[in-house]
Amino acid sequence: AVDSVMHRIGFLPEELDEIEHCCRSEWLDVTGIFSHLCVADVEAEDGFTRQQIAVFADIVDKLQARGVCPGEVHLLNSYGAVNYPQHAYSFARLGILMYGVRSDEAGWMKTDLDLRPVMTLKARITSLRRIGPGETVSYGRTYRAEEPVTIASVAIGYADGFPRALSGGKLRAIIRGQYVQGVGRVCMDQLMLDVTGIEGVQVGDEAILIGKQGACEINALELAENAGTITTDLLSTLSTRIEGRYFV
Repeated sequence: AVDSVMHRIGFLPEELDEIEHCCRSEWLDVTGIFSHLCVADVEAEDGFTRQQIAVFADIVDKLQARGVCPGEVHLLNSYGAVNYPQHAYSFARLGILMYGVRSDEAGWMKTDLDLRPVMTLKARITSLRRIGPGETVSYGRTYRAEEPVTIASVAIGYADGFPRALSGGKLRAIIRGQYVQGVGRVCMDQLMLDVTGIEGVQVGDEAILIGKQGACEINALELAENAGTITTDLLSTLSTRIEGRYFV
């Protein structure tokens, strides 16, 4: 790993001798050299990104001039691959773009890619109950019904990596081709939805949290923005508990 002024991990540019020592060590099998771009998604930081690219390229060139073969050379992340493809080296490390979404709405790309989301996140309704005016739902009693409503509990929560930050009506889902609103606080294994007026709704129905059904669609960008984060964080924290139970 080379620290090309991101200051996270890796050898500094002035530590070329140490890099060469590692590559020539009989105790190590060095198979590649890499660095990471920290603002490849920000057009205003184009100058800084080019500086990072130059620092990394200089180290690779100097190693090769010394007769050192560091193995595979790689630098570009998702936005780097789109905005600076001429510096691909051996390969690129695609992350969030493999999901078919941007990391956030502000993400800058020189090429207008036809991104298509590749994942659906859904869970099933585990219970339904009718509550009256003044009754409350979930921890803290933060949601209070103003009129008779039907509440569905859905089997997914923050233990599955679904953000608790989406409590308080910040999430919506799709049930039977219609949008429904989240109510109350997201729990460890459950979240609640107002399904009032959804004809035929029943226990076992699917609630789509990310994905599309009919004319309705919810994308990861929407959830991430409402949770105050980015899609990379949202999607990478989804738990392995989901697989085989809720996740397709």
